Formats: sequence, structure tokens, C-alpha cells
Amino acid sequence: MPVNDLNFDEIKNEIVHVSFDFRRRPFRKLINRSCRLHTKKPGDMFWGTRSILLHNCDLARPDNSGSLIFYSGGDVSYLIGIHQGGHKDFYGAEFDPRINPSFAFGLDNKFENALGAFIKDMENYTSTDH
Repeated sequence: MPVNDLNFDEIKNEIVHVSFDFRRRPFRKLINRSCRLHTKKPGDMFWGTRSILLHNCDLARPDNSGSLIFYSGGDVSYLIGIHQGGHKDFYGAEFDPRINPSFAFGLDNKFENALGAFIKDMENYTSTDH
């Protein structure tokens, strides 16, 4: 689900960050349900980049790149972003949207279209004999 100006206020307080700790066997799932999206203001890092979402999710480990961020809308969860880096990842400092935010690549229409095309290609690939 792409995040945009029309739905940002509705979803910003209902996000869930999910990652895995691959250092342990069996793998351990890490979930943070008490995080939110940050409304970017002039001067914040990534202010001019609409596809980057700022969030205050912290999963207490330094390697969460590529982990998933969902909007939890009742019984259904929607993928809204892919975590890239942040305050605990870099320096262990507190979240600061200007100099030390957590940030994610937000799904936009281009990403949604590319993902749809990839899934369609994979369906075609797996349906033929190789």
C-alpha cells in the first residue's frame, strides 16, 4: 500500500516493524508494535525525498536493513515500506529526524507496479517447464 498525503495521518500511528534475528537458531522474529511514522518538516533528513519514510521503530539490534514495515489496518496488514537504516543502526543515538532518523523506502506506485510485474513474470516462469 503506497503511503501518500491523503492517507499519512490515518496510518502514521498504526505501523508495525518486523525483522528477524538470524544470529540464533532457530531464527527469532522481532516485532515492534509501538512505533510511528514521523511527519517530515523542512530541515529533516530526506525532506525532499518523497519515497523515504521517517519512523521511530527500534528493534534493539543494529542490522535491520531490508526488514518490513506494515500498516496494521484491523484484521489486514499492508506492506508500506522497507527499512533501510537508522539511529540504532548507525550510532546508537536517540531518534532525531534532522540528523539521526530511522528511515525506510516507502512503497510508491512505481514500486507497486514493479512488484506486480515481477510477480507476474515469476508466475509465468514457474508455470512453464524448465
